[in-house]
Parts: sequence; structure tokens; C-alpha cells
Amino acid sequence: MLFWILLVTVWWMLLGTCPAQAYLDPGTGGMMLQLLLAGIAGVGIWLKMNWKRLTLKLGLRKMEPEGKE
Repeated sequence: MLFWILLVTVWWMLLGTCPAQAYLDPGTGGMMLQLLLAGIAGVGIWLKMNWKRLTLKLGLRKMEPEGKE
């Protein structure tokens, strides 16, 4: 039931919209590019911090003994 209510609501919102006469200044493109680059940098830092755990879970690396350094 909730699915149908959500579906009808989204359908109504999409059909009920009218075209906007909006203006996007040149700074908007720069802001979008900055957002994209920050997201890529964030994913890169997350991968660097969690690389060992990620490779262990994917089975690309075997568990190392605790005494070996």
C-alpha cells in the first residue's frame, strides 16, 4: 500500500511541475566541478584508510599472523 501511495505521489509531482525559467550563472558549473572533485578525493581517502579491511573482505588478501610484522 505504501508503495502505491509513494508511486502516485511521485507521478503527481512529476506531472504537476511546470518548466522553470531559471538562470545558471558560470559559478554554478565551478561549484559542481568542485563537488565532483571533493567526492572523488573523499572516496580516495576512504579507500586509503580502509584498504586492508576491504581487500580482506573481498578475499584478495589472506589474514596475516599477529606475531609477524
